[in-house]
Amino acid sequence: MLLAGDVQPLGRDNWSYKGDTRTSAIEIDEELVWIKWDLKTVETVSHAVLNDALDGKRVAHVARLREGHAMELQQAVLSGLGRVGLLAPLPAVFPVEIDAFRTNAAGDLVAINVPDLADGGMIWSGRDKAGNTSKKLVMRATASLALQEALMAIDAAEIHSTGRGLSATYSAQAIC
Repeated sequence: MLLAGDVQPLGRDNWSYKGDTRTSAIEIDEELVWIKWDLKTVETVSHAVLNDALDGKRVAHVARLREGHAMELQQAVLSGLGRVGLLAPLPAVFPVEIDAFRTNAAGDLVAINVPDLADGGMIWSGRDKAGNTSKKLVMRATASLALQEALMAIDAAEIHSTGRGLSATYSAQAIC
């Protein structure tokens, strides 16, 4: 696994105590520098590719981190993928049946006939970047388009008065 980093000269003017991931002081080519690591730029290569790059002088081994710093960097890199030794929890998947309804002029629910919805869909339940619960309904694109077309084809006179004049967009809600 390769991690991109930006080598900076070590000095008073370019040093900060921000929470970014860095190797604070390391000697490369007889110069004291620090490395700001980019945790979002991770690449994996095989041993054969890495050995070829080292043999061809396209990559050079210039220094070695102390064990504590290496483990800290490893933990920071893998925290987005999981924890060292633990798998990241994947979102849960639940198959669902999808039925569409609308209200008629009297306010009663009326089924909307959309044959493409017979395939059902999936609810993905996981967490967003902020750690909040996130649920998404996933269905085939053809089913989504067929539902939208069926909703657009409804005559406004057939809709309950409280639903008239609303946007032509729709939202689907599934109860798990």
